[in-house]
Amino acid sequence: MKKIVALLMASAMAASLAACGGSAQSSEATSTAPAESTAAESTATDGKKYEGVELTMWSMWSAGEVQANAIQAAADAFEAETGAHVNIEWKGRDVNTLISAALESGEKLDIFEDDYNRIGHAYAPYTYDLTEMADAVGYDDFSYACFNDQSKEWAGYLNSIVEQPQIGGIFYNKDVFDACGITDAPKTWDEFLTVCQTLKDNGYEPLALDGAYATIWSAIWARTPLPSWARTVAGLTMKLLLRLRRKSLIS
Repeated sequence: MKKIVALLMASAMAASLAACGGSAQSSEATSTAPAESTAAESTATDGKKYEGVELTMWSMWSAGEVQANAIQAAADAFEAETGAHVNIEWKGRDVNTLISAALESGEKLDIFEDDYNRIGHAYAPYTYDLTEMADAVGYDDFSYACFNDQSKEWAGYLNSIVEQPQIGGIFYNKDVFDACGITDAPKTWDEFLTVCQTLKDNGYEPLALDGAYATIWSAIWARTPLPSWARTVAGLTMKLLLRLRRKSLIS
């Protein structure tokens, strides 16, 4: 299993994923031997080292999404090169409500995607130490050390591969700024509040948030230690979002 997952990493299936089993020791004992046997047999026939091997992956994406298409393409390329088939089950955003029960019941689940915070904490007992595999493919050369270090701090070892680090920011419409007589982007918190008030006085909603991500960001704010000013921004954004929804401006 470890060698198979290492190949997955090398073939760009580096998602926010973890390789797992009932436990690290028992799963390795039962799955590594068949993989090695299959590898030896297939190499002798068509040169594909893992012909006949099947892996089950639970994805946090829904079929047809851009990221889902990228993962499927990587899985197809991996199979063409090695012979191993990755059976991807597209669980969507509800994956975090399904994984825990699946792991506890011992359901066949080789790889899964989820928030790396949960993988580093709640799911750590079910995951492998990926350090050796990461070293084999030079993972440090193309990954983010801050995420790797955090994974090691939480789980005690590298137990996940980060796929989508996120950086938040605020974008503004220059035409609207011009229409409201705002000449410069705010540089301080007080200036930011002044700009928001000016926009509001001129009939514009100063802030908006995509409704698809409202629950995600509210969850992040809820579990992340933030300074008081940041929590003020969070609260203001959520209130504005609710106002926009009530006005049917965001579905």
